Amino acid sequence: MADERGKTLTRGHEGERTRAYRDTRGNWTVGVGHLIVNPIAIMLCENWLSTAWDHHVRCGTCTICRPHITKTQMEDLYEKDYSQAKKSLDKILEGAQIGDAREAALTDMIFNLGLTQILKGFPRMVAAIKSGDWNEAADQAILKGDKSGPSDWALQVKEHRAGTIAQMLRTNEWPGGV
Repeated sequence: MADERGKTLTRGHEGERTRAYRDTRGNWTVGVGHLIVNPIAIMLCENWLSTAWDHHVRCGTCTICRPHITKTQMEDLYEKDYSQAKKSLDKILEGAQIGDAREAALTDMIFNLGLTQILKGFPRMVAAIKSGDWNEAADQAILKGDKSGPSDWALQVKEHRAGTIAQMLRTNEWPGGV
């Protein structure tokens, strides 16, 4: 049940699109926040003509250039990506039990940023998690390390997502509607 609620939370934050698009950082993405690792290869659609190569490399916005996936493919990618994010959480928690809502909140952050970025970009949050200081962990998720302003992640994902995740970290409670 908690795993399904976590997936619903992340899906709501990420949105879903069957056509490729550029995310807030300019990365090619498809489905439910699935990063396209090799965008040039995926842009080679069935309508590609060698004379249109320059157009394909530059454009990426017309229906010919923007590849799409089926709903089934989208679900398969999401299941794989969410499962990977959840497994990555063990590298932070090291077996500690933290509660379902906190686990879902951290999985959501890992899904969005990746484990490497969490470990490198949020060392104080990780330290606070390991020491069980959930108020500090929440602060470190949404504020710069010195608390002088919003973290880059909080600015990227906007107030609603960042605030929801911070509240879940503080209280281990699910937001309404999830």
